[in-house]
Amino acid sequence: MDLASIGNSQEKDRGLELANRISRHAKYYEHIIEYAMEKRIKQGFKTLKRISQIFYRKNGMDVRPYTSPNLLKRSIYYRRLLNLLKIFPYDLDEDAAIVDFGAGQCLFSILLLSLGYKRVLSVDLIARILQQGISLLDFYNQALGTDLALDVSREMPDVDIELICAIDVFEHFTREEAREIIQSNNASRYLLNLPRENLLYNLGTGFHREPTHKMRHFEVIAVFEDCGFDIRKKKGFLGLFKGYLLERAG
Repeated sequence: MDLASIGNSQEKDRGLELANRISRHAKYYEHIIEYAMEKRIKQGFKTLKRISQIFYRKNGMDVRPYTSPNLLKRSIYYRRLLNLLKIFPYDLDEDAAIVDFGAGQCLFSILLLSLGYKRVLSVDLIARILQQGISLLDFYNQALGTDLALDVSREMPDVDIELICAIDVFEHFTREEAREIIQSNNASRYLLNLPRENLLYNLGTGFHREPTHKMRHFEVIAVFEDCGFDIRKKKGFLGLFKGYLLERAG
């Protein structure tokens, strides 16, 4: 081997070593950013949880499960929201249209607004419940000096939707109803939370199946797959609930 070949080989080795070092540093900083983001999310969630509970008590509202006298049940229902954020698609632009479908008192909508997403659209059939969400956000803004605003509607908005979040919603539909909803909009991704209704879940509910539940979690997922969606991420919580991030194939 001549000197030129040796020199080229050494230069290549130095280049590889430098590339590996940069890659290690990049991964290190990526972990730091992820850790900081996780801390920010948890802190924001903790703040919203505290403010919402004060708001519900102050107004004498019985908003189960958020105000359940059972501490374990109350904690589980709050924690499932936090659990969903572990599979949330953070590659979304802050101006992306996100629909909180079946928003209820808009707790998840407010959480997303607090994380910097600007176009969160809260959809629920019951106007009275949406108004409670608006009042909760007013209380939240007063407590923290923020100026977040909810966009509420009783119908799905006619816009290009990047993500639909549906927390304990699709199990209340029949297969046909769910398919109609999925096919009636252009959302590219769905973030779902579904009850498992397994033995542990049934023990917690005294083996009392919700009369309004028309599908099991695996049936809901089967409908989405029939409509051309693939599971990208999933996250279970204590065997009671399962979160799914689904994306339209192609």
